[in-house]
Amino acid sequence: MSVGETLRVVLTADQGAQALPVIAVAGTLLIHTLAQRYIRWAPPMLLAALGGTALTWLVASHTGTQPESLEELPSALPPLSLPHLHHVPDLTGPAMVMSWLAVTEAMAIGKMMTQRAREHFNGNQELIGQGLANLAGSFFSSYRASGSFNRAGLNVAAGARTALAAVMAAGLLVVILFFVAPWTRWLPLHVTAALLLIVAWGLINVRALGLLWQKEPVDRLALIVTFLGTVSISLEQAILFGLTTAYLSRKTLQWLRSDRKQ
Repeated sequence: MSVGETLRVVLTADQGAQALPVIAVAGTLLIHTLAQRYIRWAPPMLLAALGGTALTWLVASHTGTQPESLEELPSALPPLSLPHLHHVPDLTGPAMVMSWLAVTEAMAIGKMMTQRAREHFNGNQELIGQGLANLAGSFFSSYRASGSFNRAGLNVAAGARTALAAVMAAGLLVVILFFVAPWTRWLPLHVTAALLLIVAWGLINVRALGLLWQKEPVDRLALIVTFLGTVSISLEQAILFGLTTAYLSRKTLQWLRSDRKQ
């Protein structure tokens, strides 16, 4: 559901707020805040996940409730598969749309992250890497791969500085999954929601938004359209609408300036 639909369901629900989700989310956020401020020997996100999980199950045992949890992973590694080429004619259209959305989202993430790090962004390199990843993933039962705001934000929050962080994260994830796969069913969804809130908050750059609003008036409409689209429809569509609005705004401004000169 969109943000608007979610708020409507929450505000019109017959029952009031449940204690366990509120305690789980608040406790996870508090543990992360304290760990970030006072603990240097372990990642705050990891401590928040472990502490929030322990707190959730402790409260659940005392209240006699059962927290919703993630499903247990069937295996650590995905099964091998062969692409069914006879489906290519039927999937060409949807694949083009998904590729367009993937490219748009990856470009937006890459530009945002490199601007924050004050580094150069190579769009061609990003697209080549994404294409090779999707080609390789088709032999391993993979979904269409693209950039992720949550994953990128988590890497930045952990102190990542180069692309090697993604390679290390992928390798460590495979190793960890061999041990963690049977235990994922103990991770409450409330704790996962709190971790996503932490990541999302770290991606909001209020200072950059203020500077953009003051120094780039032509991008104000695109900013508003992207924000409204994100909270009302979906992130992918919001990015497309925002980019289209930005393109039309700049073209209109160029047309007005050339018309005035004539």
